[in-house]
Amino acid sequence: MLQRNIVKRLRRLIASPDFVAFYFKEKMKSWRRKLSYKIDKNKSYYPNNVVLLPTNRCNLSCASCNIGLSHSEKKFADTFERKKEISIDEWHSIVDKISFFSPRVSISGGEPFLYPEILELVKYIKHKGLHCSLTTNATISLKKGLEELVDSGLDSLTISIDGIGETHDQIRGIKGSFDKTMSFLNKIIAYRKYQRSFHPFISINCVMSSLNQGRLEEVADFFVNYDIDSLTYSHVWFYNQEMINLHNKLCLNTPYEIKETIGGRFGTHGQKDRNLEELWAKIGLIKEKYGDLNISFFPDLKNFNELEVYYLYPGRAIRDHKKCYAPWNTIEVFPDGDVEFAGSCFHIHTGNLIEQDFDDVWNSDSFLEIRKKIKSIGAFPICARCCYIFQQL
Repeated sequence: MLQRNIVKRLRRLIASPDFVAFYFKEKMKSWRRKLSYKIDKNKSYYPNNVVLLPTNRCNLSCASCNIGLSHSEKKFADTFERKKEISIDEWHSIVDKISFFSPRVSISGGEPFLYPEILELVKYIKHKGLHCSLTTNATISLKKGLEELVDSGLDSLTISIDGIGETHDQIRGIKGSFDKTMSFLNKIIAYRKYQRSFHPFISINCVMSSLNQGRLEEVADFFVNYDIDSLTYSHVWFYNQEMINLHNKLCLNTPYEIKETIGGRFGTHGQKDRNLEELWAKIGLIKEKYGDLNISFFPDLKNFNELEVYYLYPGRAIRDHKKCYAPWNTIEVFPDGDVEFAGSCFHIHTGNLIEQDFDDVWNSDSFLEIRKKIKSIGAFPICARCCYIFQQL
């Protein structure tokens, strides 16, 4: 069944005997990054997170996303999706260039399983001794089988499920998506159990939107007896026209100017029609009913006032989340090897890891200028509802 919090921690310790050493190593790297932020004049110690995007293609049309089949005519798709996809050998070269500082590698997209050599990429990352996680909609059939994914040593697998049955299909925009995803999940669970393996750590992520908030508890009810490790309810990440207007007062006619909303239809039409009383009641119900299980909310808004600010006044910061540390903590590598800062927003080219060494990209003039700009203002107005703003160094 869905793991209790203490069981989750025990499973990690058993699966990773060197977990304590890993924990303190991560703390040390975090301290180095904080020091870089304060004293290094916009240079940074190596990032904790490297996000690899082997493909930006997607086979679905999710309501909360600007990628996918229904968005192919937009400028966002033109700049974000239509990139050359490099070979697996070139991805091996990139992994070689980042392995020396032992980052946590996240594979995302697009839908990563649309990249034909995705399993080879995961295996090579693990061969280099790196922590590897992967996020998927879990609707793609793997020719080599899901057994190979489990055997690859993948550390963490996050599957996006926004409702049960027709609710999920409606949000995904493709009929039958839920059944495909559950088939994928059931096979992964069965083979992991057969192998008596603790890997991959299986997480379900549910994005809370106006399309599913009346039925949010159904997701927890459904998965409570499943052999998964965590369930996270995520608030919608977005910026709307109001946030763009605030942002462009600072950034008009600069490389940071923004022209399109993010968050699919929720970015385009905003969030002010949400029934926030209902949403807050649903969050409270789930916390009360399943408080001892490994179910979390991200960001974990502490009261109804924070929920109102989050959705009704999206240009305002929540609590102390007023600074963006992403340029010190995370790097995104796109399907052609390009590195861009906040590539789904700004498309500011900072280098290419096929053509350059990592150090030449990470502390390039472009990255130094980005860090200088963000440090001077704390965070851009459009960053207030981005997942990175709720993460620390």
